[in-house]
Amino acid sequence: MPTLLTIPRELRDKILSLIVSPYVPDPQDISDSSNRAILDDFQSVSPYFHGDNVLYIEHPKQTDTASLLLVNRQLHTETLDAIHILPTKHSYILDLMIAEEHNLWPTWLYAPALTTRVDRVYCQIRSIGFPTHKRGLFSGGCGGPPAMTWALFNLIERFLNVGPVGRQAEIKDKQFSIKELIIDVRTPDVDPELIAPERTPAMGSGRRDFGAYGSREKSASETPLMRHPKGIAIYIARDLKFIMEMIGDYGVNGGIMFERVGSVKVLVDGEPFTDSAWEEVVVSEWDVADVLAKMEYRGYWGDWKTSRWSDDQKREAYNQWVEGVYKSRVELGLPVKPKVLE
Repeated sequence: MPTLLTIPRELRDKILSLIVSPYVPDPQDISDSSNRAILDDFQSVSPYFHGDNVLYIEHPKQTDTASLLLVNRQLHTETLDAIHILPTKHSYILDLMIAEEHNLWPTWLYAPALTTRVDRVYCQIRSIGFPTHKRGLFSGGCGGPPAMTWALFNLIERFLNVGPVGRQAEIKDKQFSIKELIIDVRTPDVDPELIAPERTPAMGSGRRDFGAYGSREKSASETPLMRHPKGIAIYIARDLKFIMEMIGDYGVNGGIMFERVGSVKVLVDGEPFTDSAWEEVVVSEWDVADVLAKMEYRGYWGDWKTSRWSDDQKREAYNQWVEGVYKSRVELGLPVKPKVLE
């Protein structure tokens, strides 16, 4: 009886190519979170970027590719050959569900070859389920931004440190980098009448019932609505803007994106979006090398620990950070541009 090792190499290569490029289907059910958990194995650089609202798959299933690599030397070599010729072997796809506006459920749909030099991460964001909790991801904090901000940054920071993995026995910074990060907010798969207007408040708590802008015209029990995808995209774009402009804690604690990301783009249903319904223009695409080259010292650097530093001390720390970022980008193969003199 023929086996995988006895069939012709050409046929075996076709089989291996199918095995090493598996796509996981989009999750649809949020009723069972037993295989997910808040991961406390990773220490963020920020005291705020905790993953309390991110339910990771704690122990992802081992792929068939990993099993093939362990069979014998021949299959190990041929499996690596199959991975090498994949056109998208260094591109990953992440599904990020906003579950009832209470938690983020990340699932890696496609990660064919584990590499620390990732060409592209495409992250689709889908809202599943109507808001049911008194305080949700978009609820404001005690003077700080909503939990959505911290949860999303935790997700990005974790990937740039350890990659698309579950709970780790020992955390070591593997220095992942992403040439292109695409965040695509999808329209919920519900009746259009159950989607809130595009122009709705960025923050809010409880079960959402959007009426006119800034008001609630009906009770939550009468008409629960789901947040408009463009509203979510604008919210995310504004958070990224704060990082790119190095505004307060956003910039300092989110500085890892300057070190390890080439470009960032926010889309709605796969397309660039307009923001005509909002009073201010929201930038949704960044060439990080260009942003870094044009960045200026703004008189603030550090966190609460350095708040009493003199301006000269802060400027020196800022200049050292910029020098380190340029060095990191060169080492990781990310584009750099000459610094524009202030």
